Amino acid sequence: MRTKTAVVPLSLALAVLASAAFAQDTSPLARSKVGQWARYKLTNDMEMKHSVTKVDGKKVTVKTELSIKGKASPAVEQVYDLEKKKEASKKADAKTSEETLDIGGKKLKCKVLEEGNVKTWLCEEDVPVFGLVKKEVSGKVTEELVGWGDEEEKK
Repeated sequence: MRTKTAVVPLSLALAVLASAAFAQDTSPLARSKVGQWARYKLTNDMEMKHSVTKVDGKKVTVKTELSIKGKASPAVEQVYDLEKKKEASKKADAKTSEETLDIGGKKLKCKVLEEGNVKTWLCEEDVPVFGLVKKEVSGKVTEELVGWGDEEEKK
């Protein structure tokens, strides 16, 4: 049970750190609107969905839902204060590049960050919430975008 609850904070932290690595004047969270969402397939038969539930000035509330083998865990909401600057990673071995990925029939121009054995693809202009498209650890996909939108997802 402990592993399940640890997955959500870890994924959120990774998404925020990846976004901070390409920090610009505007991030996907800075352009957030209530109802925007992004859904991911994770390893071990897990799915995760981030949804914007509230925008109050420079504070954005994101709800994270996690399901493991089809069974939903309790949702977690977190408030992100956009006025608090995140420090971008400054590891000496960090590399950046660009790559286009095809996700659900749509081509997304991604920024790619490689740090050690972790490779992260971000498309901050097209993918809402954190802009995360894909993450690999040691060459194995651990997180991949499977859907996104600007309005509440229809089930």
